[in-house]
Amino acid sequence: MKQTNFEPSKIISWAFIVCFCLANLYFGFMSGQTALSDPDTCWLVALGQHIYQHASLPAVDPFSWTLTSELADKQPYIAYQWLSALIFTAINKVGGAAALLYFTAITIVISFIMVPLAAANVLRISPLLVALAASLAISAGSFHFPCRPEIFSYLFLALLIATVVKLSESKGSLPFFAYGSSAALFFALWANLHTGFVLGLMVLAVTSLLIPRVPLLASFLGGLIGSLLTPYGVNLWQYLPHLFFSQANEYNQELFPLTTYELLSFDFLAFDIIGLALLAGLVTDIVIQIKHKLKHQHFSQATFNHLPWLILSLAGFFAALQSRRLVPFAAILAMGFVYQFLVTHRPALAQWNLPTIKTRYYLLPLALAILGVNTAISLFHATLPSSTFGFVVPEEALKLINKTRPAGRLLNDPQYGDVMVLSDGDKAKVFIDTRFDVYGDKITLDFWQMANCRGPWQKLLEQYQISWVFFPSRAPIVSRLTRDGAWQTLFKDDNAVILIKR
Repeated sequence: MKQTNFEPSKIISWAFIVCFCLANLYFGFMSGQTALSDPDTCWLVALGQHIYQHASLPAVDPFSWTLTSELADKQPYIAYQWLSALIFTAINKVGGAAALLYFTAITIVISFIMVPLAAANVLRISPLLVALAASLAISAGSFHFPCRPEIFSYLFLALLIATVVKLSESKGSLPFFAYGSSAALFFALWANLHTGFVLGLMVLAVTSLLIPRVPLLASFLGGLIGSLLTPYGVNLWQYLPHLFFSQANEYNQELFPLTTYELLSFDFLAFDIIGLALLAGLVTDIVIQIKHKLKHQHFSQATFNHLPWLILSLAGFFAALQSRRLVPFAAILAMGFVYQFLVTHRPALAQWNLPTIKTRYYLLPLALAILGVNTAISLFHATLPSSTFGFVVPEEALKLINKTRPAGRLLNDPQYGDVMVLSDGDKAKVFIDTRFDVYGDKITLDFWQMANCRGPWQKLLEQYQISWVFFPSRAPIVSRLTRDGAWQTLFKDDNAVILIKR
């Protein structure tokens, strides 16, 4: 009787493949429900429409009344995500909200799954272990995958990291100019899509410093030049400190630190595992170096190649602890360490290689994610803007405003400002929306005081000459003004309230 060889690694491999495919189906389904839950997409589409209609970038903000008033901070208006806005607008025009959902899910799956699988093939490392790491990465970042320009930075960063690891293996066969010009084009496109290009330059700076390779140095210099190839040139770089370190960021929930309670919750389990894996990788490299030193009287150069990726990955992890929006970026950065670790230990991990799989089957995760989005759309109607548990579109209030808009200056909730900008375009004339960096510290902080009835909020209402307010019914300012005889209710339902000054 012929005995069948029992190979646990093969069984585990194929069991993981099944779970991996089901996870991509589930991710697509969740993305189809949540990608449009962030009202930011509204102002992005509105900005793209404005650029398309006027065939030029706006010199001043077209949607608010505050930024053109005498009370605004005097700072240049920079629509630094203009290309992303145009792309989202074009997709929305062609296929509506459903097309935006498909595009978001496809871009994210390519960034977090397809690029790593392609990297495993190019670097000749275990696709099974790479897929496992990629699954953790996409799970860690899944809490923040809205249809916003960040998705382009996820893609560009994933491509850059895989390319840098490949370039680190050799001194390069192309001329210095070839690497530099390619990087210049790459970063020129990235810089017009999203400010995440700065993180890409940091990756090149660290790796080119610690791994002396001509392609890396050429790419870093070319990337710096490419980042200047935007409509704003050096002005974009001058704007970045305000964007990244604005005082108004303290009031943006997306930029809040992660709490201990959140880190111990299931939602951030994958992120916790990534952090523990990075620490384990650091300890492992230290042990390997000590053993190598004792045996050969010198350190292992191959293990030293991990150093830039350990620095970048750990820095990204701790930065994400301080600002939750950076969690997806930290997860992608960690993939660089995964690639380099698997390259270094390729022979020892050979048993975890999968049986030969045809290239076309690597498209299966993408197809399953698309199927998941399609399932979500068939069950939940895709709309822009989209109501969710955290945000309900004030549809009836918007109808009233579009029909008989109250006279005078408006004070509004930022997310309501987003939907007004999409609905009314240049006629929206909102006080604020969720582009807090554009409005500057003064307007943002004044808004926060008025909306929450803090400090000299009544004096600020008079200073800004506010004639009507538009907020969710739970907002503190609604409760206070409702009891004020100088204000009367124009509209009220379960979600929104409009109050006008008598």
